[in-house]
Amino acid sequence: METAKKYVLTGLGFCEMLFFSGIIYGWAALVYVLKEEGFYSHLCQNQTMHPADEDIANISCVKQDAILNLIFTISSFALQGSLFLFGVLFDNLGTRFTRLLLHILLVAGFLTMLLSSPSLPQLLFPGMILLALGGGQFIPANIQIGNLFKNHHTTVISILSGAFDSSAAVFVFVKLGYDGGISLQTSFAIMIGITALFFINTFLLMPVDHIRLYDLPIKGHGNQDDEINNPNDETIIRDNQEDSRREAETLKNETFPTLKSCVTSPSFLLLILWYSILQLRTVYYVGTLNSYLIRVTNEDDKQVSHYTEVFSYLQLGSVFVAPFCGLLLDRNKFRKGVSRIVRGPYADLQDSVTGFVGTTTLFVLFSLINLIPILEMQYLTFVLQVITRTYLYALAMAILPIMFPSRYFGSLYGLLSTTGSVVLLLQFPLFLLTQHVFDDDPLVINAILLFACLLTLTLPIYLFVWTKRKNNEIASRKEKIGLDNEGIDLSEPWK
Repeated sequence: METAKKYVLTGLGFCEMLFFSGIIYGWAALVYVLKEEGFYSHLCQNQTMHPADEDIANISCVKQDAILNLIFTISSFALQGSLFLFGVLFDNLGTRFTRLLLHILLVAGFLTMLLSSPSLPQLLFPGMILLALGGGQFIPANIQIGNLFKNHHTTVISILSGAFDSSAAVFVFVKLGYDGGISLQTSFAIMIGITALFFINTFLLMPVDHIRLYDLPIKGHGNQDDEINNPNDETIIRDNQEDSRREAETLKNETFPTLKSCVTSPSFLLLILWYSILQLRTVYYVGTLNSYLIRVTNEDDKQVSHYTEVFSYLQLGSVFVAPFCGLLLDRNKFRKGVSRIVRGPYADLQDSVTGFVGTTTLFVLFSLINLIPILEMQYLTFVLQVITRTYLYALAMAILPIMFPSRYFGSLYGLLSTTGSVVLLLQFPLFLLTQHVFDDDPLVINAILLFACLLTLTLPIYLFVWTKRKNNEIASRKEKIGLDNEGIDLSEPWK
């Protein structure tokens, strides 16, 4: 693909992810507006709700909070739970079919949200579900763009994943527009127009089938004879990296010849555990944020509005955080030195161990700080929430092509998300438990989730032991057949 076209396609894919893919995770900003509008206010029998009155419109109401939280839980489940089906459809029917379907779902979702009102609040359920289904499909459809960049494949995937996380900030602009006099209906009509504009990309630049990493030419542009006759370090490194990638892909195909062999492997099962627990941790926080802020501010509507806006603005930070995740995984690919010219087939997987350990550690720190019921501490938890959530989804997307054959990416990511979505359903009973048993105090649930986060360290421990054993097997095999072992990267992941 031409260089200019490649970067235009990447830019458009980034914008699509930013506008639509994870829009439902901006729920904390949208729910504030819904309460101001009076959605489900009839459930507050003992409280008079007046949307025009800033001081009392966003006060705590148990039944209203519960039904709105249920909408968020179901839509989150729909996004994650549908990815297996859409992943299989993407793997078998290609990019164009997937994109046509997702645009139909998005338009239907925004239209349903446009038609919702305090007198028809039930439309929030299908509206948010359709937005979740349509936005989630951008993940398999656009993550493949990373295959256009051989040497920076993981970094590009992480950047696109960061756009997915930052799309949660879209609803804060809806809130700002609402505060400035723009109705919800107008905002959703604008989003329908933006969706139609990006629809053009389906036919102009995106392929009908797939963008595959192994479809790219092995050599770079230029005269290959000149490279052979006048080899330099860059040419040698590029060729050796290509050989390493091919060897790694061959070994993955031998180890995981079928989708079933991938799904039943310990590494995938532990990845499900890691992903499900950490996702539940971050979604529980988002889902309970509005009621938590109401509690710690003593129902001060202006304070709740301020902290909600700060939280939503910070979601845009995912775009800047995500590339560091990719660079963390790619950090050893371009180091100078003879020992780094040839990387072993398991080197990329080794490098991911640091990312997993770091992400779990940040989640533990986030959970610890979240135990402190001080309003000003929320600024720090907001920042940590952005970092942890970004690393969670970036790693989940980036690690699958490293662990398993790339042809199974859509199905495996879909199955990972679907399994995680089942665990995600626990968010609503945890919310009810917080409301009715612990008097709206999330301290006990947060403490339980803190210990659950510690369990996710089992994944990096397993990967560290497994890759070390595999590298030792390769070294022993090469010694037996009398081959030189120089150049194979047997370094520890953190070196």
